[in-house]
Amino acid sequence: MKKAVVALAALVLVLYFWTRSQTPAPTQTEGAATAEQAPPQAQAETPAAKTPATPVAKKANPPTATPTTWAETLDEILRAEKPESEKAAQLLAALPNLQEADQIEDARHLVNLLADEEFEKVKPYLLNTTMPAEVISILFHDSMLRPETVKEPIFLAVMQTPDHPFAEEAKTALQLFVGEDYKTDWPQWETALREKLKANN
Repeated sequence: MKKAVVALAALVLVLYFWTRSQTPAPTQTEGAATAEQAPPQAQAETPAAKTPATPVAKKANPPTATPTTWAETLDEILRAEKPESEKAAQLLAALPNLQEADQIEDARHLVNLLADEEFEKVKPYLLNTTMPAEVISILFHDSMLRPETVKEPIFLAVMQTPDHPFAEEAKTALQLFVGEDYKTDWPQWETALREKLKANN
């Protein structure tokens, strides 16, 4: 009886171990294959947004400096490489359009640039009694330094201008030149002046 029980227990053990040996264990390769076969999770590929290029501003050329005051303009004219006659023409053209202080400064330079043969050009301003007194004075007293053929006819024109501040001074100078006082007999003054200038030449 004991032998039968022992034999049965041995048989059960044999069957147990035989059953375990017949069940194949999963190999690492198969597990890897399974992992490789798993489809990767789809990821939405969103294209990166492009940052718009910032336009490069063109470098502007520096503005050419322009005169802002008459003093600067005057300095530019005087320093320019051009004949004095051209400079004088610029100053003469500017004279009536300037402020009083600038007119005075303009006149001072103008008389230094004007040649004797061009001095007649200042005559309209010299005879204009609405011009600043200082401007008239500069023009008149510079005329006194000019040759007789330039200044004497100007003196006569000044004498004939009503309320001219230098009428008496002009008359005195012209009277000394012709040797007579013809009062307000303008034709006689003109004749005497013409004859005197002719005689001196």
